[in-house]
Amino acid sequence: MRINLISNINFTAVKQDYVAKIVKRDNSSGKYKDCDANIVEIDLNNKRDIKALRGWSKNWKKESIANDIYDCAKYIFRNKELNNGERKFYALTTQKNNFDNLNSDKILSVCQLSDINGKGYAYIDYFQSNYGSISPMYSEKYKNAGTGLMKFLQTVYDSLELVPANSEHTFNFYERTGFQPIEIEGNYGLRWEKEK
Repeated sequence: MRINLISNINFTAVKQDYVAKIVKRDNSSGKYKDCDANIVEIDLNNKRDIKALRGWSKNWKKESIANDIYDCAKYIFRNKELNNGERKFYALTTQKNNFDNLNSDKILSVCQLSDINGKGYAYIDYFQSNYGSISPMYSEKYKNAGTGLMKFLQTVYDSLELVPANSEHTFNFYERTGFQPIEIEGNYGLRWEKEK
């Protein structure tokens, strides 16, 4: 049986004394209000989890990072020898229970990362969250779903690195969540490190 990694205490991701905020626009008033969300780790051996990722990725444009995340998860699922525990997939979802049957329409953000040797360092392969770009399928607009997932990762890992997509919105997001510029194998990269 799977359980959610994070409880839904007054609204979203909670780990120890950490609370991340996610808000949803009320369609009738147009105002934003707190809503519940949970973080779950996608099980790469679970066909239902892979199916949920497939459904989630179909809600995005064909050339999106969401499709890359799904393709990688599907590849690892089909090639069990590759599932050595190094690749981790986390999802932020508004689903409140029954985490053995993830509802793809309730997944707001997904991150794929490489957990390097389980030593507190991870490289973010893919991170997809800008839910506003999905319209018109979604009548509710969420804010801070990406930040909620990133803040969770920052409670799990001591250091995170990535080479970001080339967009101002992407750079602003990582800057807001504490990442600093670095060079990674000759490319512009970003790193976040836990304060000691």
